Amino acid sequence: MGLPLYVSPATQSEYASLSWSSATGQFFSVQYSTNLANEFMGMLQSNLLATPPTNFLAVPVTNNHVYYRLRF
Repeated sequence: MGLPLYVSPATQSEYASLSWSSATGQFFSVQYSTNLANEFMGMLQSNLLATPPTNFLAVPVTNNHVYYRLRF
């Protein structure tokens, strides 16, 4: 079962904010891909410790389409 991953503008224009619900004791990884036909090969962050009730991660904004996947 996956968790929803939300993307929203961050306070700085060159970043976006990813957020998701979390629980104490969980670790998360965020992967990315520029093409959904390929595997999620890029690792944005790994072993992120949960900070309940919601985790946040700032990601750089690019001119390319980027897809993110949350793993736990």
